[in-house]
Amino acid sequence: MNYIIHNWDDIKDHFEDSTLILGNGASRNVSEDFNYKNLKKEAEDRGLLSQDVLKLFKTFDTTDFELILRTLFYANLVNVDLGIKDNQSTRAYKSISNALITLVRDVHSNYAKVNFKNIGKFIENFSFIFPLNYDLIIYWTILYLNENNKNNVYKDCFGYGGKFNKSLFSERYPENNKTSRIVAYPHGMLALNKNKTGQELKVARKKPDGDNLSCELLEEILSNWESQEYSPIFVSEGTSGKKIETIERSRYLNTVYKEYIPNALIPSTTFERKNPKNLTIFGWALGEQDEHIIKALISKVRGDSLNNMKIAYSVSSKYKQEQLAGLDLKIKKIFKIKTWNSDKKDYEYLDIKNLEILFFDRDSLGSWKNNAI
Repeated sequence: MNYIIHNWDDIKDHFEDSTLILGNGASRNVSEDFNYKNLKKEAEDRGLLSQDVLKLFKTFDTTDFELILRTLFYANLVNVDLGIKDNQSTRAYKSISNALITLVRDVHSNYAKVNFKNIGKFIENFSFIFPLNYDLIIYWTILYLNENNKNNVYKDCFGYGGKFNKSLFSERYPENNKTSRIVAYPHGMLALNKNKTGQELKVARKKPDGDNLSCELLEEILSNWESQEYSPIFVSEGTSGKKIETIERSRYLNTVYKEYIPNALIPSTTFERKNPKNLTIFGWALGEQDEHIIKALISKVRGDSLNNMKIAYSVSSKYKQEQLAGLDLKIKKIFKIKTWNSDKKDYEYLDIKNLEILFFDRDSLGSWKNNAI
């Protein structure tokens, strides 16, 4: 079989009004500044974490900043309420928080490199958008789109006061004659915070608009962390199982995982879409550490509803035939439908009939940040 690497503009009509998943490669495609594969290792290599703090990561068998910060957060609350003098846990919290702030500020310092117009032009094709990275690229972009796009409104399901609205159904309704596009963060995002009472909120800009919207938002987020009144909600690293543990500790992440993602490929008579079963993947390697995302995505699929599905997958234009063949096999092996076999009285996994993989050049015109505007 001869595999073709398409230009995005040549295949995009098949994926209008469908689902988009963005992986780490999408952020790196914007700038290599976003290439922190392991925050803990980066902080450790820079000497930002003390030996006492590193012991905590080892004790809890995690590389997840959010878990350690949340643990220390509650430890400090208990110590204060019980009148226990414990400067060590406070220092540890500040140490981890400051390390995270340093890394995030460095990574996001070049937000001027993010072309909101071009990225916005690409993502406006999709009705469900799931960024797996926890950086601010998509959040910055939807802020721009909601101020400048006349046809769509981009909803992250946080309402007035930054409070999370759990109902996906209500969020999908049109607003002010604009089509609703759903943006949800399966692994969290830097602007999502949890306060001392456990309430999950989204950080918003205090200033209404302006050329410095990105800088203002970032500084507002970091200021919240520095106040020790809030801790971030995001999944940093780890196996798929470890990521699920973090997801289940958060009302927002758990809702995205169990309701938003599973409904993305399901057709709806209430909310009609042109290509509900089709999927675009940009910059995501489909590694084992993210297998929970695929399982969630097809968890509600029944019978032959995904027959003739099309998946667009971004690649380098330099990929050879054997590399494309390997990817084609990998994707078709991952996307199988769990079906009950009444004869065997057990579940089995069946292929999606006529599943078509369309590879496209990640740097072609119209793809991601490469739009001519």
